[in-house]
Amino acid sequence: MNINSNTIVTWCDRIIMGGIFVIAFLVPLYIDGNISECFALAKVLLMYALTAILLIVWLIKMVIINDFRSIRTPLDFPILAFLIVNILATVFSIAPIISLLGLYNRNDGLLSLICYIIQYYMVVNFFKTKSSVVWLLSIIVCVGGISGVYGIIQQLDICPAAWMPNDLYRVSSFFGNPVFYAAYTMMAFLIGMGLYLFSGCERIERSDSDRKGLRGTPWLSIFWGICLLVIFCGFCLANTRGCYLGLFGGVITFFCLAGKELLSKYRIRLIIISLGIFIIFGWYNIITTEYSVLKRFSQIYPVSSNEGKGASDPSSDIGFAGSQRIFIWKTAIEIVKDHPLFGIGIDTLSLIYPLYLRDIFPEEYGSMGQVADKTHNDLLDHAVCQGLIGLGVYLWGLLSFFAIAWRFYRYSSSVDRPIFIAFISFAIGFLIQNQFSFSIPCISCIIAVLVAGMVVYGRQLSIPLICKTRISSLFLFSNCTQSEKILSKENIHNKQQTLSWMYYLIIMCISSVFFIFIFNLYMADRHYYIGKSSDDIDITIQEYRKAVAFNPYEMRYYMVLNKAYMDKALKMPENFSYHKLWTKESTDRIKRMLEYIPEHADSYF
Repeated sequence: MNINSNTIVTWCDRIIMGGIFVIAFLVPLYIDGNISECFALAKVLLMYALTAILLIVWLIKMVIINDFRSIRTPLDFPILAFLIVNILATVFSIAPIISLLGLYNRNDGLLSLICYIIQYYMVVNFFKTKSSVVWLLSIIVCVGGISGVYGIIQQLDICPAAWMPNDLYRVSSFFGNPVFYAAYTMMAFLIGMGLYLFSGCERIERSDSDRKGLRGTPWLSIFWGICLLVIFCGFCLANTRGCYLGLFGGVITFFCLAGKELLSKYRIRLIIISLGIFIIFGWYNIITTEYSVLKRFSQIYPVSSNEGKGASDPSSDIGFAGSQRIFIWKTAIEIVKDHPLFGIGIDTLSLIYPLYLRDIFPEEYGSMGQVADKTHNDLLDHAVCQGLIGLGVYLWGLLSFFAIAWRFYRYSSSVDRPIFIAFISFAIGFLIQNQFSFSIPCISCIIAVLVAGMVVYGRQLSIPLICKTRISSLFLFSNCTQSEKILSKENIHNKQQTLSWMYYLIIMCISSVFFIFIFNLYMADRHYYIGKSSDDIDITIQEYRKAVAFNPYEMRYYMVLNKAYMDKALKMPENFSYHKLWTKESTDRIKRMLEYIPEHADSYF
């Protein structure tokens, strides 16, 4: 191999590693005011584009070194099984297109899952030191701090950008929804706690490949302490009950795993940060009752009398939000009974939820919310969308993760232990809050790189070989050692040196098609936004037609176009021919939509 090829390989490594940092920093913060869904869709399209670019770079490196293998990890089998189950759930979905691309405003389909897996293996293959993982964690916590500052700005009502109607008592920062914002800040807070203790070490141990150690300084500890307080301020302003439960569970886990040794060693800084958190919590939940999560918890129970309500009515026992969860969960259980193996397909609950709800609760149907695209319970979501097989594989993955994390924790030194405590506590906290909510792609991709970061960090530890005869090893791990062989430049010279231009041509063709696909998704929502913002019904119809042309598989665009046709027809009742024409346009669109998705309940209604 000539010197130029070695240089290209080196730059490929740097680009991919830097690209993961960019994804971790930019995707959660990105907002695009030029499209209708300026939060969720904007972040997803950016994630698609950045992941595609990094994958192209990785493929170029593979072609150069003539090696298409990836480093094996202890989570390979669960990840592969979960991918296969999701592919089958998409194939047998009631709406395969939606399961592939995801529902509008959620975008959590099979394509997003593939992006998470690619990001996981990028971190595993290109992050080779403890310090690189620490930098990744630092970026995530800094994003939490930046989001906290922006949340405070929103609460003070001094934000110059009007992305959406601002709720001063439940801010959403860069995430468009206070629930998602609170979920991210909860995760960033627990990771930040690990860095807060980690930065107190006199010297942070790195792998043998590092030339210098990263030294902890008092200023770094102060910086992380300030970040934690800002993050917690934003968390309180999001005012989300499920995330408070998750944070409580994560903090309890953190202190239990820290043990007497670490708690005693860092007692001063823990007392300082705990005092600050106590003051912030008291201010937002006791003194300033408008932001009080205690008040929101009390609203779970009805304030008004239950007189006149039937005993079978869930709202007779709990408040509105709680009753809606009960309705959704009971309906989801019935859906699982009808689709037990591979579920109804990823992100398709909203299509058939109204039909099941009407059959299960015929008396309460007219007085309750008839739209639900998630069950607001992580385990039920997997059971509904991927079936009981998918739920079983998901639980296998969770057990594998915690088994590996526990092993790393046990064999870590007192220096590294805060990092593994942060990994475990954030996972516990996120799982707890996800039993009352759900994740979105800009958070799920961060979780993917965090899980990979834990594997990379644990790979640097000196851990004894796992016994080959243990049954658990066969199910939890894809190999019998925690010491992975990294594909490095030393192996390049042992590979075939011939460059295949056919590979480059294939990469260019596939990447071009994918970027055109991303462009079409963006332009479709751009035209949807223009049409929605116009007061002229003719311009609205024209723009909605363009949106459908760019993305003919998005049901939201069909539905708003149908409504625009009906509005046009209603504006000219005296002209029967035009009225009939626009009504026919609407019904034709509905029929076409039902050809794509026969199970789309709203089209029948």
